[in-house]
Amino acid sequence: MTTHTTPARSLQLTFRPPPIEGAVRVIAGTFVLLSLALAQLTSPWWLLLAVFVGLNLVQSSFTGLCPAELLLRSLGVRHEATKEC
Repeated sequence: MTTHTTPARSLQLTFRPPPIEGAVRVIAGTFVLLSLALAQLTSPWWLLLAVFVGLNLVQSSFTGLCPAELLLRSLGVRHEATKEC
C-alpha cells in the first residue's frame, strides 16, 4: 500500500488593495451606510447623500464617467481592465 503525501503549503495572506472597480464599490457602500447612520442619528436630510451616490452610479453606468474612479486613478490605485464604475 502506498500513501501519497503532499508537502505542507504555508498559507500566505497578503494585503492587496482592490482594483478601481472594487474600490469604487467600497466607497459607494461606505457613503450609503454613512448617510443612513447620519439620517438616523441627526437629520433625514442626510438621505440626500445616498440619493446622490445612487444617481452617480446610475449615470456612470450610462456615460462611463465616474468621478470616484478619476480620483482613485490620480491617487495611484491600480487599474485592472475596467472601463466603468
